Amino acid sequence: MKTQSGYIPPGNRKETLFTPTLFNALIISFIAIAIVFARPILIGVVNKHKRNLCGKIVLITGSNTGLGFAMAGEMLAMNATVILVGRDRARVDAAAARLVVNPGTCAKLDSSFLLDLASFSSVRSFARAFLEKYSRLDVLVLNAGVFHIPKGRTIDGFETTLQVNHLGHHLLYSLLEPAVLEAAKETGDARVLVLSSSGQFWADLSGDALSDLNFEKRQDVQQGYQPYTQSKLCNVLFAKELARRTGPKSGVFAFSIDPGAVATDIFRHYPPIIEKAFNVMFKSPIQGAQTQIYLASAPLSEIKPFNGGFFADCAHSSWINPQALNETLAKSLWSLSDEMVDSTTYSYK
Repeated sequence: MKTQSGYIPPGNRKETLFTPTLFNALIISFIAIAIVFARPILIGVVNKHKRNLCGKIVLITGSNTGLGFAMAGEMLAMNATVILVGRDRARVDAAAARLVVNPGTCAKLDSSFLLDLASFSSVRSFARAFLEKYSRLDVLVLNAGVFHIPKGRTIDGFETTLQVNHLGHHLLYSLLEPAVLEAAKETGDARVLVLSSSGQFWADLSGDALSDLNFEKRQDVQQGYQPYTQSKLCNVLFAKELARRTGPKSGVFAFSIDPGAVATDIFRHYPPIIEKAFNVMFKSPIQGAQTQIYLASAPLSEIKPFNGGFFADCAHSSWINPQALNETLAKSLWSLSDEMVDSTTYSYK
């Protein structure tokens, strides 16, 4: 099935990113060796903060699986009100059934919403429904994402990785900002956490690249990889610019996060043998979620000095793309993203 915009639903795509080649065999061999030597390093650190988050409303995109699901469980254990969202009703319900809400506590789980970041219409519908039910939002975790997926466009006409990983979240925050500001007004502590990746380090938004986020002009694009790293740099720039725009006196604090190499279904487009190797070698979802759990639960005084910064292994990290420090680039990306999510003003090819 192909829509008028050229968007092909994932379930109907026939293409694959890999074929059996010598390259894949070498990759598998490398992974097998790396498992022995690298796994102790990859596991990372554990969040030590177990704050009582009673009354805090925590919204996590893509929380029916992977890192988001792991974080949802930890937030419930800290007595937060968790908004569990995903694209598919059956999967969201199944995830909700697996989470534990301890009786006699103020922890609450709300799995009544659906959200598809590949559709701006879905994002707007979700935001409208959320704001009708909740007046404030203490922690917004922009967690959902895709990695190395087959080339394609969303129903809105944008490159899929760009929209799911960046533009959809940019629009979501813009629509939910009143609730975030309300939480900041009440408590002086509202947090926006953006899941990025070490891949941001290899992205390039210099020159004409910023005006070609949709990959309409650039040649020799490495399918899947370049759109992904670009989107992850956009995530870092988003957090930096949000922190600058709101300012520390607003009570809104933003951070971007590298969870490390984590075995989640984000690798579902890889051959099964490689996916299984990743499952053995990489962090588990709960191990990978430690930094975002830390940033949601740490005392504000501990993380406030790093507002707008990049975190990995529960600590501020300086291993960041130099372009992520470019304030002019961050401002330009924000303005361009505003135009792109407003279909009445932005024209895509």
